[in-house]
Amino acid sequence: MLYDVNTGKRIKKPYNYISWVHSVLKMPNYSLKQCFYGEHLIKTSTRPIAIVESEKTAIIASVFLPEFTWIASGSLSNLSYEKTKVLKGRQVVLFPDLGVYDRWKEKIVSLHPDADYQISDLLERKATAQQRKQGLDIADYLLELDVDRYVNN
Repeated sequence: MLYDVNTGKRIKKPYNYISWVHSVLKMPNYSLKQCFYGEHLIKTSTRPIAIVESEKTAIIASVFLPEFTWIASGSLSNLSYEKTKVLKGRQVVLFPDLGVYDRWKEKIVSLHPDADYQISDLLERKATAQQRKQGLDIADYLLELDVDRYVNN
């Protein structure tokens, strides 16, 4: 993935700038099976799990809100029954980007049922029309804070 050095946002135009090794090597029978970004952290943590879409967001949020174990789905379609099996017995809070709250909320019923799911509507309640249009996520708000002042208090 390619990120803009000034904004920290992914560059998606004129194309997505994502490549996969199995595609580059032309492996037609390759079966890609992804896990959550940060899934390895679940085994060693007793904190509630927070799920966001972007890997970058999981990293940023972990600095500001260390009371959660932050993982990322990589996309809405990657939030699935199969992937959420690892969340068995855990408290899970979903933090959707602006504009996809309803889709994430609907998705909860199709996730593995042995986790306690909640969904944060904080961004939906607080966002301006312009922020909604931009599709901001929780990291965009957290980056407006002074991390040293926030974390050390």
